[in-house]
Amino acid sequence: MSLVTFGSITGSAQAVVGGEDASDEYPWAAQVTSHLQDNYDADCTGALIADEWVVTAAHCIVQIPEIANIGDHPDPSIVKNPVLSRDDVRVHIGSNNRGQGEFHRAKRLVKAPNNEDVALIELAEPSTKTPIPIAESSGSLTGRDARILGWGDTLPWKPGCKENCVKESEKLKQLNVSFMSIDENIKGLDPAARLAWYQSSENQTGQGDSGGPVMVKTDNHWKLVGTHIGSGTVDGGDKKIVGFSSNITNFLPWIKSAIFCPKFSSLDRKRQDLEERYTSLSRNRSPKDPDLVKLRSEITSLATTVAQGFAKIADPGCAVKSSN
Repeated sequence: MSLVTFGSITGSAQAVVGGEDASDEYPWAAQVTSHLQDNYDADCTGALIADEWVVTAAHCIVQIPEIANIGDHPDPSIVKNPVLSRDDVRVHIGSNNRGQGEFHRAKRLVKAPNNEDVALIELAEPSTKTPIPIAESSGSLTGRDARILGWGDTLPWKPGCKENCVKESEKLKQLNVSFMSIDENIKGLDPAARLAWYQSSENQTGQGDSGGPVMVKTDNHWKLVGTHIGSGTVDGGDKKIVGFSSNITNFLPWIKSAIFCPKFSSLDRKRQDLEERYTSLSRNRSPKDPDLVKLRSEITSLATTVAQGFAKIADPGCAVKSSN
């Protein structure tokens, strides 16, 4: 799954066209599969960042409206939607072959505050694979080379497609890019929270690559700086294709809080339990049902409390430890 952009970036997100099979072993690479509908599963990508935690894009783990055609895209605003049931998310870690590697079920799904397109998956059991370290600070990355990993389809996205719409890659793919400057030519993108790069029609990322690790090499070791979230074209005569990601270093305080703060992690587990109860009840009831309205209000209140708590890394009830 992949999202089209916002602001002055428009157009359709594309699949991995070009790129190449992964040339190395990436033990932190994760294939994230979400069961969205009775007959539809969506694949995303993620990265193991701690023994029990995978980071991915938020739009990969939320409920979405029915997709009539497999080639259709959900609206970017879906990041505001409730998370899926943890039972609907499955993760394979540490293999360059689709559907292989360690299999994990989700224990908890956590969205970043302020509807940012970043999410964490807490695994039901610890992984034995090696996590990728997150860069403490990305600094200025303009002009720097990076590598993106993904399980994306190898056919371009086609609106309204009904047949032969996707071609899943059986191998983990990689794409080398160079970061561009985010300036007034890309309105709507926060330079502190986003990374971007130019792509070509022959080599680009997109559907199925969402949540994929965007990495830079420092002292011959890979470090995580971004989580892929979409692609599109920049307004203007040349209509250049741009890929972009969340700048994951910008979310490092929240990630540390989410992983190491028992107070707010406990509240978030309660929120998730209520989300699952709401999902179960809503299958047979109207959204206006009094019980559902009350439940939704409680979920919203808990979500606000949790988001505010996770955003305050200096909270006295949260003993934050380094993830390195």
